[in-house]
Amino acid sequence: MLHLLAGNSIALTILLWMVQAWMVQTWVSWYLLGHESRGRYVRAVEIARRDDEGEPPGEAYDRALAYPNRRVPSVDRLDARLDSSLLGLVWPFRTRVRPERVRATLDAIADGLAAPGGGLLRHEGDVYAGGHEWPLVTLWQGLSARALGDGETHRATLAHVVSRRTALDLLPEQVFPDGSPAWVLPLGWSHAMLLCAARAELALLQEHPTDDAGHREHR
Repeated sequence: MLHLLAGNSIALTILLWMVQAWMVQTWVSWYLLGHESRGRYVRAVEIARRDDEGEPPGEAYDRALAYPNRRVPSVDRLDARLDSSLLGLVWPFRTRVRPERVRATLDAIADGLAAPGGGLLRHEGDVYAGGHEWPLVTLWQGLSARALGDGETHRATLAHVVSRRTALDLLPEQVFPDGSPAWVLPLGWSHAMLLCAARAELALLQEHPTDDAGHREHR
């Protein structure tokens, strides 16, 4: 399958930006949400509930929106469920803020989101389409490992996902424990992540490292 990945660097760059466009939506949510009692970053805070069993909503929910929106009767102050989006702390953003907390977050994801047949789940408590292993998340773990210099984990995740391909070299959205497709097939996003993981790191990322505050350095 990997021989199909050679070639168009422009298309690969476009695919990377498609992936990043989704990742950046989650970045603001958890960038500074390190929870002291857990020693790692968490998913989100001030999560809206549909009932009044939580705590009173804060000022953020007092703002009038330009479109119809449900009233938020209460909130959960902290959502500490493990979520694969936290891998974005390392790839592609490569933040250097509190590296020990970043490492603890990645370790928690590797342990807590491990799927029965190998690879990773999307997030804790995921029930979408059965909540099975997501090849693109497994590849995201590998990309994060490579960014930290862990070539062994990167190669292992790549080999695992390639083993999940169909007879037509296609990757699905989700995979059953036996390796068979569990949902949408093919999924372009899975293939985009495979392109990123199977090739050397893009110069786009190599040429723009982050400073100690996690911001992009411009040259």
